[in-house]
Amino acid sequence: MPNEEVVVRVSTPEDVRYAQVASALIERASHQHEIATRSPEELAEQIRLGNAVIALIDGELIGFGYFKVWSDLAISHSGLVVEPQFRGRKIGKRLKLLLCEESERRVPDGRMISLTTSPQVRHMNTSLEFRVVPLVELTIDPKFWAGCRGCHNFASVNAPGSTEGELTPTGDRCCCEGMCRRNKAR
Repeated sequence: MPNEEVVVRVSTPEDVRYAQVASALIERASHQHEIATRSPEELAEQIRLGNAVIALIDGELIGFGYFKVWSDLAISHSGLVVEPQFRGRKIGKRLKLLLCEESERRVPDGRMISLTTSPQVRHMNTSLEFRVVPLVELTIDPKFWAGCRGCHNFASVNAPGSTEGELTPTGDRCCCEGMCRRNKAR
């Protein structure tokens, strides 16, 4: 296993076949980490657009992530997951670096944003020059914040009377930490 070659690359339309596997990988990860689930259809669209990055061993998907551009040129990096047996091999960081490169290339005037509760993701983002920011500095696009409804913490954090979490621009509360990085082209 340690000698297997891991290919990390930007998705092509032919990679739509991995959408179901990526969705299932995100779903499994959501049981142990605060990551919002995503439907195979949503992931297929991001793959078709070339907004996804994939990690493969012998043609099998072992890692995934994607980016979306929001109305205010915020670029969210989402769904970054690696199969548990392949963690600790810097595959997640390779995926994140490629997400940064591709989103910066495609949206040079944008700014990259990330939501996380994971110390590992926070460390990786910090090493890539992301900084912690209040949630209100991420994006005002309500479609971005609607994606939080797929997080298993959403109902409890937003229950009536809850004071847990920071208020988002849409008035909901979130237990995640916001991070942001300006594109180097700016």
